[in-house]
Amino acid sequence: MEFVVADARMLPFRSSSIHAVVALSLLELVPGWDKMVSEAQRVLSVIGVFVIQLPNLMYLVEPHTKFPLLGFLPKRIRSVITSSVNYGELQFSCTLKNVVRKLEEHNFKT
Repeated sequence: MEFVVADARMLPFRSSSIHAVVALSLLELVPGWDKMVSEAQRVLSVIGVFVIQLPNLMYLVEPHTKFPLLGFLPKRIRSVITSSVNYGELQFSCTLKNVVRKLEEHNFKT
């Protein structure tokens, strides 16, 4: 197995050349996470598998920052809190519903 460090939105692989893409607690940290879905679709072979795990950012205690009710605060306050704990901007648009919709747009079977 070989590990490659790259921008998930621009993978350095030929189209249809990868058999598995795994994104564990990653999409919510990637600005423009929908581009990552497009890239996964591009590099995956016909029999390829895309494994995604998403935390619930709207949980009572947000799983990255451990800040209570973070998902319910205004965006501006969320930005200040997440940047103060070095998480950058968490992508609160990265919900299960939105990810499934984007996967379906790219013809993934969910």
